[in-house]
Amino acid sequence: MRPMSRLAHPLAVAVLLGLGLTAQAAEQDPRHRFKWRDEQGNLHIEDSIPPEAARLGYDIVNAQGLLVRHVERQKTAEELAAAKAEKEKAEADKKAAAEQASRDAQMLAAYPNEDELKKAHEAQMALVKQNIDTATAGMRSQEKSLSDMLAHAAEIERDNKPVPATVQNQIATLKAGIAEQKRILEKREQERLEMQRQFEQELAHYREIKARQDELRAGGTR
Repeated sequence: MRPMSRLAHPLAVAVLLGLGLTAQAAEQDPRHRFKWRDEQGNLHIEDSIPPEAARLGYDIVNAQGLLVRHVERQKTAEELAAAKAEKEKAEADKKAAAEQASRDAQMLAAYPNEDELKKAHEAQMALVKQNIDTATAGMRSQEKSLSDMLAHAAEIERDNKPVPATVQNQIATLKAGIAEQKRILEKREQERLEMQRQFEQELAHYREIKARQDELRAGGTR
């Protein structure tokens, strides 16, 4: 059987080459014609391509009426814009997927297991808590100073004396400082909650990619 297969190989090549040459010759045949339908569905077969056929699409047929090539209709400006937008979106999605894959690889390299990831998060949260505690202590100190200053102003008023402008300015400065500290504390508390929320999402994503990694490794050892 093997000698026959060796003989069949050049024969198959010759047949394929012959078909290719036949198709090329048919397409270049000066007798080919153009077949198309207008917007009313009427069939036209002509020797040249009218503008309407180019817009609607047409078939190139040879002298025997056999199809040589089909030419799609011209796309509208809206279709071209939509195709461009779709292509750009596909490219953006591909780029985003590659970037995400890179970030996933970096995460798996940085945190070989879940405990390492949790430890890193706990260290970040401890630093945030330290900053909040420091700001809270500063605000408590300002509140104490304000309380003392208000008591001092009250004593002056009990003696039927006007509160000095310097004391009034100090009271105003302390109130403004306390209000600012409260604003900062509220912002840091929101940041702490957001960090916790992001970590929960990150942990869920880590578990997914770690499971895929473990599955691939298990499959590679089989």
